[in-house]
Amino acid sequence: MKIKFLIAAEEHLEDIYNSIAGTNEHAAVRLYNDFLDEIGGYSIYIAAIWDCRQDPRTNRKKIK
Repeated sequence: MKIKFLIAAEEHLEDIYNSIAGTNEHAAVRLYNDFLDEIGGYSIYIAAIWDCRQDPRTNRKKIK
């Protein structure tokens, strides 16, 4: 399996991890690992990770 993150997507995943780790580090590690484990045996390109805490219009502008 090959996972290719664009720089912005790597930063998004790290932001999500850091946000959750402030409250519950074990849950943050589990979520991070579950995300990576769910990706099957093929190449996948991740451009962005949608942050549902933000206005959808803001997120759309980030990936255009």
